[in-house]
Amino acid sequence: MLYIVTKFGFVYIYEISTCEQIFKIRISTQPIFLVAKNYTNDGILALNKNGSLFGGLIDPAALLPHLINNCKHIPNLQQLVFSLASKYSLPGVDNIFLGQFNNFIINGDYANAAKIASMSPGTLLRNADTINKFKGLPQIPGQPQPLLIYFQKLLEKGKLNKL
Repeated sequence: MLYIVTKFGFVYIYEISTCEQIFKIRISTQPIFLVAKNYTNDGILALNKNGSLFGGLIDPAALLPHLINNCKHIPNLQQLVFSLASKYSLPGVDNIFLGQFNNFIINGDYANAAKIASMSPGTLLRNADTINKFKGLPQIPGQPQPLLIYFQKLLEKGKLNKL
């Protein structure tokens, strides 16, 4: 995310990979004198000419729901949400991952189901239940075992967890 703070007290937040504005707020009616990164929490600190100090940061639990509910203007929003949730293990979109995963399983598209599982945050779909689900799936002629597909997609994305 990119924070832009103007002299007139406005804060704009942009999602940097799409260069789309995702948030705007005015934090001060007095001119802003100085802005710096807050190394304690990866937010920002802003000081206005009256000496008032303002702090701000993005709430990881609220980011993805905010994008889904308020940023429908962003092209490929669902892909962006998937990417951010996967890359930073952000909560808030578990139902989207589960829905996509289950739709692919029902349609017999085990490769895309495994891809969704590999992208899911935390252990949402990287757990014993998912392994057992892939173990129980029928093999499609001409394709590898579903469990093998699952592990291949996980390894393409990174390392395997303890399970």
